[in-house]
Amino acid sequence: MQINKYDITKIISDIYNEHPYKVVGQPDTYSQYNEGWCDACDRIEAVLVAVISGQTEQVCTIDKIDCCGYKGGKCVSIENCYGKVEKPVIQ
Repeated sequence: MQINKYDITKIISDIYNEHPYKVVGQPDTYSQYNEGWCDACDRIEAVLVAVISGQTEQVCTIDKIDCCGYKGGKCVSIENCYGKVEKPVIQ
C-alpha cells in the first residue's frame, strides 16, 4: 500500500477530531490536554507530509564550537560534515 500526503492529512484530521480544541459551546474542549493533542497532531502531520514528499535538508548536528566547517553562524561545509543528518523541511 502506498500512502500520500492527502491520506496522511485525512488520517491525522480524524485523529485530531478525537479531542478537538476550543469548540464553541463545549467547555470540556478548552483544556491543556486538548490543546496538546491538537498541537501534536499538527506536528506529526507536518513531519509525515514533508518526509513523504521528499522535502528534507541536510543539517549539521555538531556543536558549533567543535565543527570545523562552522563559519559566520552556519555550517558552510555540510557536504563534508561528519555530523550531518537528513531532517524534514516543515512548511
